[in-house]
Amino acid sequence: NNAIWLDRAAMFSAFGGNTFSDNGGYSIAIRPNYVHTIIGENVYDAMGIFITNDGDLDIKGAYTWTNQNTPYTIEGQMRVGAQAPGVQLTIEPGTMIKFYEGAKIDLAYSSDEYASLIADGTAAEPIIFTSAKPVPNSGDWKGIWFNEGTSNCVINNCIIDYAGNDAGWDGALYLDDAGSPLTLSNTLISNSGSNGISVDGDDHGSSVDYSNNVTFQNIAGVDYYVR
Repeated sequence: NNAIWLDRAAMFSAFGGNTFSDNGGYSIAIRPNYVHTIIGENVYDAMGIFITNDGDLDIKGAYTWTNQNTPYTIEGQMRVGAQAPGVQLTIEPGTMIKFYEGAKIDLAYSSDEYASLIADGTAAEPIIFTSAKPVPNSGDWKGIWFNEGTSNCVINNCIIDYAGNDAGWDGALYLDDAGSPLTLSNTLISNSGSNGISVDGDDHGSSVDYSNNVTFQNIAGVDYYVR
């Protein structure tokens, strides 16, 4: 069992100086729209923080996920977006985010949505997106998807590992009618089960410049694929 389970609209108003130990599950289970309320310094069990999904509680504000020195683990399709600009998920340097099989981050997931992702790590503290499996395999999780309405995204000093779950033209990073929303630099994309970066047609404006110290390792498809 999880030590703390915040259900539905439950959130923290203050949370710091806590220690978790010897629990059978995660230290905290929380809905996506309230993860930003975990802001204090705490000591966690090894499993860390579980982000459980619910369709009406996806991320719809400008929020920051703090580096808690423990993994965040996402299940399912974590959607970021709303029907007005200003929705932004910022992830602090040094944060690790793990994904269950088939999980993904889906930015501006429908045609009338707006969203931004800022994952701006440092060389000393990269942001890591990876599989939640104890023994990971290529393509364990789907990846990060940038849809129409996505803008001003940054992925810098990140590691994106074991994504690319969907076969064919999808990739660890997937841009669909997204209008070149992404600044990508100093990042490793590795162990993708499909492509590294997939673009749903450059004629839609969904290209991305991957020339600024972006490296690819063990990619099942191709590094950069245009559908």
